[in-house]
Amino acid sequence: MRYVWMTVFLVACGGGNSTRYFRVLFPASSPQPDSCYQPQQLAAPSNPDELAAQSYCGVGKKPTSMGTMSNLVTAQAWTMVDVGDSKLYLVTTSGNTSTGVEGAFTEGKYRFSASSSSFTKQCPGGTPGVVECNGACVNTRSDAANCGGCGRPCMSGQACRLGQCIAMCPSTPMTCGGSMTNLENDPANCGFCGNACPTGQVCSGRLCVAACAATCSDRYAASDCGSPREFSETNESVIEFTVAGGALNGTLSGSTSYACTPPGCSADFSQRCPTCARSFNLVGRELNNVTEFEQR
Repeated sequence: MRYVWMTVFLVACGGGNSTRYFRVLFPASSPQPDSCYQPQQLAAPSNPDELAAQSYCGVGKKPTSMGTMSNLVTAQAWTMVDVGDSKLYLVTTSGNTSTGVEGAFTEGKYRFSASSSSFTKQCPGGTPGVVECNGACVNTRSDAANCGGCGRPCMSGQACRLGQCIAMCPSTPMTCGGSMTNLENDPANCGFCGNACPTGQVCSGRLCVAACAATCSDRYAASDCGSPREFSETNESVIEFTVAGGALNGTLSGSTSYACTPPGCSADFSQRCPTCARSFNLVGRELNNVTEFEQR
């Protein structure tokens, strides 16, 4: 069995209490509840919105067979400081990384809680060059205000083609039906005379495409690129424990939840990215001093 320890330092400021040290054990891993996985009957992603959700949270179905780590425990070094005004601060350390959290002693328990959230905006997929810039979806291959990347405008009078600022978009003059036209961008004669683009498409680079997919800025329209969806992930954790007769007993619980802000959210988002809540016990005993801990 492999053991790693947590150290908890209690420092009371202004109250005259001495520092207290604890050696604490808790499981290295524990089985996740079924609710942390996608339902087994959930079908594979079948559209871009479902694919985007699955890619973002990375949650899958519960494996049919799982290994066990029931004999392993993990550890962090904890420092708890009483700063007065009923406030406590707990600093947890793993290797060279330390994280602080605020808490209090309430109803006979030490309780610490923390949460963190992350957000990301994502544009609909399928069109090369389309990214989110300042809250909007643009095609950096043909957007003259974001040519080759967000915030990279072309000079006045220049065009953007395939991510490069150029003097003007290409031209292929041709006489069609007695009139001169440009086969590069004429929706009625796209690429060759008489080749009309379907309604809703433009002619760009002698091909009929959606306005967002135009290869040069003369036929490009950012409004055709759609709006970005916003994904978010929230992690919450709670540590609660008591100390009596030199023994420490408590729980460490946490949850991870996901959200999607329209447009572009899959109808089954909550199933593809379910909330996962976990909890396990921790135990420990009090030591006489920090030297005793360090020697072990």
